[in-house]
Amino acid sequence: MIITTSNHLPDNKILAYFDPINANAVVGMDLVADFASSITDIFGGRSSNYENRLDLLFEEAKNSLIEKCKRLKCNGLIGFSVDFNEISAKGKGMLMVSVYGTPVIFESKQEIDLQHKILDYKSLNYKIKAKEILNKYDSEIIPVIGNSDFEFIVQSKNLAFESIIIKLLNNPRQILNFQGVEKELLPSQILNYYYHLDKNISIERLYKLLENTDNLVLVKQILIFIDDVNLASLSKNLEGLKSDQFKLSKKVNFYELTFLDQHIYLPEDVNTMSEIIENLKNSLESIQPTIIEENKLLGKIQKWVCIQCETKNIIEDTFCSSCGRNKFGFVLYKKSVNKLLEELELKLLVLKETFF
Repeated sequence: MIITTSNHLPDNKILAYFDPINANAVVGMDLVADFASSITDIFGGRSSNYENRLDLLFEEAKNSLIEKCKRLKCNGLIGFSVDFNEISAKGKGMLMVSVYGTPVIFESKQEIDLQHKILDYKSLNYKIKAKEILNKYDSEIIPVIGNSDFEFIVQSKNLAFESIIIKLLNNPRQILNFQGVEKELLPSQILNYYYHLDKNISIERLYKLLENTDNLVLVKQILIFIDDVNLASLSKNLEGLKSDQFKLSKKVNFYELTFLDQHIYLPEDVNTMSEIIENLKNSLESIQPTIIEENKLLGKIQKWVCIQCETKNIIEDTFCSSCGRNKFGFVLYKKSVNKLLEELELKLLVLKETFF
């Protein structure tokens, strides 16, 4: 995360600007402590107590602002500014720090990584713990993982842990005493590992995970997660749709991801979306549910065959009785493909009007 007080980033191309954000940090102040601090200041000394409070408040407010940026999947903050205010009323006081800035997404032209030149004690201890966890769990059959180790892995931003994450996704109960989390919610907790990675890396890895797994329960969790954290990618969807290595049941996932909102849109996305819509129109017939008839004692009954798991469902059912997908193989949408296609074409029209 790059933070600057200026309104531009030298040697970097800003791709998107977001609305300004702010964060505040407040702490109560004892008037006696304030008075002692003011005496120290009058006599030319320095109040370490007062200065320490200011430093802690500033760090708290700045970290809160950075977290807001990360939620927007931004990698830069420009126009950074700070205000310090003291509020007093009825003999009590509060010290407040307010920080402001404009989140941006930028494309770096020159990577300067100072972490390769210096290493503070926190970074050193982190590296030591990461190595200990890797040695402990990175095996063919991993032992049960404790909560503290699990939380460290998820928040680590370390790609070396991905092999452990994938094993946990296939066996989430390997996490020890994960209290307060329903069994069906465990995969989403594990997938949070990808939320903490760089946005572009997250997209690449999640799509790769989607391509490589045939576990329909896990596929569903990945689709829901991508929707929740806005990591859908038009270019990755088109890449999957054009690939000859995926059968229809896999391509349906890329169609569904196309209907999700991408985090930001660029002019080049117009052509990508146009190509996806054309692809979808040409494939409409293939993603319609197959209808079959079965002979029963009371006559023939119609059933539809699930695109994903090939389960036969009675015609009145909207969702597959086995995998939970609808008649078009979708997890997130109840609408028909034609209705979703209409909405996608409207979105394309608005993008064209915006960019051209």
